[in-house]
Amino acid sequence: MPPGIIVPVITPLLPDYTLDEDAFRRQLRRLITGGVDALFVGGTSGVGPLIPDKEWQRTVETAIDETGDSLPLLVGVAETSTPRAIDRIHLLESVGCRHYVLTPTFYIGISTQTEFLSHYGRCAEASGMNMVIYNIPACTGSGIPLETILEMAQRGWSTTCKDSSGDKSFFESLCRQGRDVGLSVYQGLRPDFEWLASIGAAGSVPVPANVEPETFAAAWKAAIGGERDSLERLQKRVDLLWESLVEGYDFLSGNVYALAKLGIGDGTIIPPLQPANTSRQRAIDSLLAGSSNRG
Repeated sequence: MPPGIIVPVITPLLPDYTLDEDAFRRQLRRLITGGVDALFVGGTSGVGPLIPDKEWQRTVETAIDETGDSLPLLVGVAETSTPRAIDRIHLLESVGCRHYVLTPTFYIGISTQTEFLSHYGRCAEASGMNMVIYNIPACTGSGIPLETILEMAQRGWSTTCKDSSGDKSFFESLCRQGRDVGLSVYQGLRPDFEWLASIGAAGSVPVPANVEPETFAAAWKAAIGGERDSLERLQKRVDLLWESLVEGYDFLSGNVYALAKLGIGDGTIIPPLQPANTSRQRAIDSLLAGSSNRG
């Protein structure tokens, strides 16, 4: 994976919860021209585990067709068992996917090193694609221990990890120790770009980059380039975007509403998730009124 901004692409849906293909293609083009470094579809923000299987496959095939070789394309694999995950991995390989992002299994949680290594090892052996380790305990109910992630890298199963644990100490240790085993680490939550650059993080996977990809791409470049004045200004905008578009565990409804205001989709949210409430909508309207990144 290239260092920088990987956008966890939101999947626009029609009112019947099928893929809004036209809106999805326009969003992918917005992101490609927005200067980001890679795209991640069918993940948490892309409601990959929530939409029907046929719509997940259609989303993947549409993304492959639209992006071509313009940017690396990652696809989320989040399943309740190892065999189900392997089925999805085989499907991805059959349609020409090169990179997948694998969570621990969920519903029946796992906790021991043996369980983590069994799941990730079997999946790594199932294909020749590049596997990205995805640590997102808030959604899977289990956090992958630091030592286990490093062990996976040492075994050659993966060279990339996305961490959405929210634990800054854990993330910093993962970045610093990961370098010794050839592991690149990306942060999945609110980015402090100066801090990310200082600890050797590979980049950020921020959901509000769906709304303003240029802002996040510029902030990363300013951070690694030591452009303090530019970074201070851009970080303020990043913080405002996060505060307006993400609220607690609700990382999706505000961003879906904002994209609809920008002409990408109609704001449909898949149940049981709910649309942004009126007060959040007003805040987002105000946010977008000051943005130069419309459409």
